[in-house]
Amino acid sequence: MEALHRYLPEFGVELVDTPDDADLIHCHAGALHDRPGKPLVNSSHGLYWAEYPWDEWADEANAGLALALEVANAHTAPSEWVAAALRRGMLINPKVVSHGVEPDEWLPGDGNGGYVLWNKGRADPVSDPTPVGVLADLLPNVPFTSTLAPPEVETPNLTVTGRLSPASMRALVRHAGVYLATARETFGIGTLEALSSGVPVAGWDYGGQREIVRQGETGYLASFGDYDQLARCIEMCLWERERLAKAARADVLARWRWPDKVAEYAALYEQTLYDYTRPRPRVSVIVPLYNLQDFVAEAVRSVKAQTLGDFECLLVDDCSTDFSGYNAEQAAFPDNRFRLVRTPQNLGLCGARNFGLAQAKGRYITFLDADDLLPPHALATLATTLDNEPGIHIAFGHLDVINEAGSEARRNDWPFGEFSWYGQMAHLNQIPYNALVRREVYERAGGFRRRHKKAEDAWFWAFVTSFGFRAEKVTQASTLIWRSRTGSKSRKEGGDAGWTDEFPWAMAHSAQETLDHLRETGNLPTLHGSTVPWGAQGPRPPGKMWNVWANAEPKRAYLVKANGNADALTDTLDAVLLQEDHDWECAVEGVGAADFPIPGAPWARPWDLRHPGFTAKKICVLQAGELTEGQG
Repeated sequence: MEALHRYLPEFGVELVDTPDDADLIHCHAGALHDRPGKPLVNSSHGLYWAEYPWDEWADEANAGLALALEVANAHTAPSEWVAAALRRGMLINPKVVSHGVEPDEWLPGDGNGGYVLWNKGRADPVSDPTPVGVLADLLPNVPFTSTLAPPEVETPNLTVTGRLSPASMRALVRHAGVYLATARETFGIGTLEALSSGVPVAGWDYGGQREIVRQGETGYLASFGDYDQLARCIEMCLWERERLAKAARADVLARWRWPDKVAEYAALYEQTLYDYTRPRPRVSVIVPLYNLQDFVAEAVRSVKAQTLGDFECLLVDDCSTDFSGYNAEQAAFPDNRFRLVRTPQNLGLCGARNFGLAQAKGRYITFLDADDLLPPHALATLATTLDNEPGIHIAFGHLDVINEAGSEARRNDWPFGEFSWYGQMAHLNQIPYNALVRREVYERAGGFRRRHKKAEDAWFWAFVTSFGFRAEKVTQASTLIWRSRTGSKSRKEGGDAGWTDEFPWAMAHSAQETLDHLRETGNLPTLHGSTVPWGAQGPRPPGKMWNVWANAEPKRAYLVKANGNADALTDTLDAVLLQEDHDWECAVEGVGAADFPIPGAPWARPWDLRHPGFTAKKICVLQAGELTEGQG
């Protein structure tokens, strides 16, 4: 915060006192101060990982941070490790902006005290002083200094200072022989202060330390848990201290100055504000057409009749063999808000929708099948909610039904009541296909999956509400008029497919299964809570949070070989993500860094033969299109 206040004005950013006066709001962690009409940037240092034994307050903190991440338009993390963990629970792709240091405030001392310093301010499951005692015992001839006492350790070469003032601690850091970094830092501010002071670092090779310390140049890192190796790292730092100290100071001057980091924040603000405020239609209506010449004109007229006038309408002709495209154009003429586009070949419903998505410019997106209609107030009602409620991403209303001739309108029983994420995972789809959706939902999720020939929308709603997007029924008024006709896609195909089969946390795999369970017990089937992504809508169990996995030392790595088929690659990446086990990492070979993040898979990264980066010892190689069942 001090660095932002100090340097942002140099990059043309004016700081104001209240969110109401701002053009853009930047919040830290769960300190959410959102305002309708103002973009929000969230900076997070990570969550309280499930691998550690935290109390209930940590669940509450995680839940607050999850809410802030859901609402934010852009995100930052201080290390790639934290960013990767955030990507795994939500379909977000944080920009990594590391911390910096003020080199003039952390100058090398006028002498080397020769001691190994561990200087955390509190003891908790992450910041544990135990390693200090173990190492002091292994190296009896090396003096150790620690702010906190390790449990049940009495060794004459260990001095415990207790917590110190910043000035006293600065002097202690500057004169240390080695800085000991054993806490699993999300970044490591103390590490930077030590390096700036010309103090080499020894520690565990994990967390943010791995991204700061240059092995053999500014310090030495050991495999986590290998105390003999870490003791040798300390000895090497002491033995080579003069060389390492010079390199440490030089590395800080080259890579870790605060103005460089603040410049990255300023650029992110500018890009976020531009993306949020640039002129665009308020709503994009996408109408896929395939051989519906008898109905499309009426659908177009229902869009024209909307009380909300700020929209564009893309009429996507999916290689119709009748006059669908012609009739759509004639019905739209001369309104320039309508545009007819033709697919290069027949893509099917999911492909045609994605084709329209790629060309849509609106802030919010809705679809309309060419044989259905929109009530006049549908867009205005749903868009107003999304304008005023930043935490809602998917807004929908009720449903009316008409017969094939367009008469005998009646109110449908579905969708019933408020949206329930548990109900969605119990195979009870509750969201009409034409819900009004923030464009980033489709962008981050990668659109519809062409492998789904039916119930494609039900799967999509289950997917995105499990990974950080929130749906809500915002009105009891009807926002879709659905035409019941004998030749419709849903009538011809029948059934609703096993659209929950790919989710290991699903509560049922058919609507009938859930209904039978409700009749027998009065409750929904059991949720497999340990596998739920932490970004899931919930509501979460009272006082609890879904497990938030750090995945710091994954057991397996998946190397997915791309083959130029984007759909096949997406299918395989979905299958990797939707597993019962969380303890893995993933990279893609054959796709350059410029193509990442792949929509729907921000947690995957490009494979680089020079820097493969896998920490897991077991590697599974997959061809794009393989492992499509999802739970292997």
